[in-house]
Amino acid sequence: FVDRRMEDSDMEHLSNGVVITTQVNREGKRSRSVTAPTKPCIVEPIAGGFGIRMTLIEGRNRQIRKMLDTLGYGVVELHRVDFMGISLDRLNRPGDWDYLNKSEMLLVNQVIQAAQHP
Repeated sequence: FVDRRMEDSDMEHLSNGVVITTQVNREGKRSRSVTAPTKPCIVEPIAGGFGIRMTLIEGRNRQIRKMLDTLGYGVVELHRVDFMGISLDRLNRPGDWDYLNKSEMLLVNQVIQAAQHP
């Protein structure tokens, strides 16, 4: 949820990507700042325009907050609903965890294999 009603033009701007600055970390140490456009994403209005659902292809550090800040919006509430296509709806509170089922483990292993052999 954001601090004011989201304009349609701003949702379109977000979906096309905006320029943000993030810190690139190597070996647990902050190494440098990188300013670059975000990849296009899916942006859908919810809750009468005070909420949006964003589907990202990448997830840079604090990316959603930075993207919204670029357009002058403050984030009031942020909730991740899935990660890599794995639903988080079994988790009820911060700190909750659950075992991955076989199909979820298969997906994770496929992503690891793809990353090791680009």
